[in-house]
Amino acid sequence: MFLDLAIAFSCAAVGLCCGWVMHGVGWLLSSDEFAAGQTSRVTAELEQVKAEQERLSIVADRLRDYAQKMAIDVDEHQHNVKAVSDVLSSDQSLTADAMIEAVNDLIEANETMQTKLHSAQKRIHAQAEQLESAERRAQTDALTSVSNRGAFDEHLTRRHALGPGRAGTLMLLDVDKFKKFNDDYGHRAGDEVLKVVAQMLHARLKSYGIVARFGGEEFAAIIDGYTVDECKKIVESARVAISQHTIDFEGKMLRVTASIGVAETIDGESAAQWIERADAALYHSKDHGRDCGHWMNGICPERICLDDEDQASEPFLIPEVEDRGPDDAEMQKDGETRRNSSKASSVEEEVPQDKPKNAKSSFDDELKAKPSTDAEAAKAMSAQPETQSHPKTSGSKPKKGGAKPSAAPADRGAFAGLPGRAALAGAFCELQERSKAIGMSTQIMALRVNGQPAAGSMRTLLQIVRATLLSVDRIGADDANTLLVCIPGVDEEAALERAEQIRASADTVQFAEAADGSGSTLQIEVVQVAQTETFDEAMTRLADCFVSPVPASAG
Repeated sequence: MFLDLAIAFSCAAVGLCCGWVMHGVGWLLSSDEFAAGQTSRVTAELEQVKAEQERLSIVADRLRDYAQKMAIDVDEHQHNVKAVSDVLSSDQSLTADAMIEAVNDLIEANETMQTKLHSAQKRIHAQAEQLESAERRAQTDALTSVSNRGAFDEHLTRRHALGPGRAGTLMLLDVDKFKKFNDDYGHRAGDEVLKVVAQMLHARLKSYGIVARFGGEEFAAIIDGYTVDECKKIVESARVAISQHTIDFEGKMLRVTASIGVAETIDGESAAQWIERADAALYHSKDHGRDCGHWMNGICPERICLDDEDQASEPFLIPEVEDRGPDDAEMQKDGETRRNSSKASSVEEEVPQDKPKNAKSSFDDELKAKPSTDAEAAKAMSAQPETQSHPKTSGSKPKKGGAKPSAAPADRGAFAGLPGRAALAGAFCELQERSKAIGMSTQIMALRVNGQPAAGSMRTLLQIVRATLLSVDRIGADDANTLLVCIPGVDEEAALERAEQIRASADTVQFAEAADGSGSTLQIEVVQVAQTETFDEAMTRLADCFVSPVPASAG
């Protein structure tokens, strides 16, 4: 009897041990498979970067070859011209036919050189465009189409060098429980989540600073030209918008939440330490329930809260759908392209507060809802201040507790959600440095509608202009009738082409009658900014181009 019981218990114990061992082995295999999947994705990204570097090297070699060939052609032309010159200047008396032949040789040499120069110029221009496009792709995350980590690190270094009070405010955002999307619905679902989050951040924060994929499911942004209290509202409004959206993935409704950490740089800290403090604020949000934000007040994390009015009106929201320009489309040819553009556009807009959180909105619904949405945004933005790009050095101090600034800006009507001229001037210096680094110019475009245009038509104009913007461009508003666009790294011809593209698209917009009674009420002017010229000097020149001038100084 006892022997039978002992045998039974022994068999049970052996079975439990075997089961535990098999479970451990299965877990290890699962972990190995996950690690292998992660390694393959990292390897694929590294291969893509390597391919881009090789392509850049090939294009650069071609440019050097063209330059050498042009030098040879110029030498040959100089030799031919010298030969003709020697004949004409010789002491020998020349017949009329000999003189005519010498002149014809000179004309032929000039025409041949002109043809070669024109052909070389076209080839170099094409190669330069490929080089610029490859450079943009090298700085763009292939999956999400926002800036990648390398581009962000360069931008962070430049901003940090400006010092406390001028560097801006750093935000790190992490998608909560991201691995669950991959585990439950597959990696395609995870990719879709990252795309949607990136699109929403880009649409809302682009006008305030850079947005980048920091790594994995983390994103980063630097907001410049605003006080820390304003920056907290800007990024928290974007985070709340993400948390209020659901993503329709193959019929499954995915709800995404995110946590953020915010920090200003302080005296004596490095760029890496700046990131560490923002990261500490982010993980404080993770440790306190996720779906929230904290900012580092020195070394003390504090919760970011929006009051009811902020949540209802979202004063820093950029409601218009952000379309990609032609250059951005080119950037995506070799990378990950957007699928189902109507769905992608619909998630860039926030679900209105009076709808359920899981409600879906289409692109057409967003366009129909824009008048009320923009009207609310304009009303809420009427109290937004026109802050200087260096708020601390100008004597303004952030108010504790997220109190609203009391300064009232000039009325910008339907453009109230855009940065004003002072904020745009703050970003201009960095754009100038970027243009100088690649040997190109910065252009400033002003679009002004005379008379008293309807708010709806101005919102339509803003959408048209935004559709032409690239990730490096900056847009702002000077008043209710005037849009300003800073375009770095392009020549005047390219800027004028973009202006004509906007004008052609705006021909269908019904503006109010101009003050002078003329039929065309939209005026677009472009000025090329010299490398030593300031923003205000360029704006003064731009004002002279208008029939109804842009004010020479910000209101």
